[in-house]
Amino acid sequence: MGGQAAAATAENSIFLGSLATVMDAELLGIAGAWEEGYTEVRSDSQAAVKRCKNLAAGIQEVRSWIDERVVKANTPGGRRRVEWVKGHDGIEGNEKADRRAKEGVDRGVWRSDPSLATPAGIRQTYRLFQKKTHLKWDRDEVRGLTYLHTDKGPMRKWLHKIGKTEHPRCGCGETQNAAHLLASGCVGGQKRSWEDIWEDRVFCGEVTRFLRDQDRAEEEAEEGN
Repeated sequence: MGGQAAAATAENSIFLGSLATVMDAELLGIAGAWEEGYTEVRSDSQAAVKRCKNLAAGIQEVRSWIDERVVKANTPGGRRRVEWVKGHDGIEGNEKADRRAKEGVDRGVWRSDPSLATPAGIRQTYRLFQKKTHLKWDRDEVRGLTYLHTDKGPMRKWLHKIGKTEHPRCGCGETQNAAHLLASGCVGGQKRSWEDIWEDRVFCGEVTRFLRDQDRAEEEAEEGN
């Protein structure tokens, strides 16, 4: 962490930026190769290979949108395979993927593409930023940032999806997800873009408190009935 990352196959690359981990890039590269039609993929990351196999076997649970993409890419019959190979050992496909990843980083940085945040990337970057006193976020602020970037947490659409609420709607009547909280003005009358929120600790904290107050209001309404 601390640098820029890109996921790559022998054919394509995806810029991830500084809010994702090397592991995220490796997993996304494997999923991308499967999606391109390759049934057998070779990776020089032992951790990523093990993770893919454990996800396929149900040994480990899906924990992020990248895990979901890996599982989905492997679902047509479950016949996709991934094997470990030694890095920089002259294997053509892996050498091409390495070059594509470097090109993806260079292109993304040059175009100032926004970082594609992942839960692991947010956590790891937050720990690094904690060392800088002017960037110390409190618990509510980092929770709000995580809710917005992962689109999970106490938002109504996610809670409805996992069976915790009866409907996915915000108090305004619209479906409540991360995009809605940013664009609707429901959080303190403020609207934000995706690019703004990484440095907007105040708004991220407001998101957490807004969702907490929403839960309390509903609990009080139920008790009143």
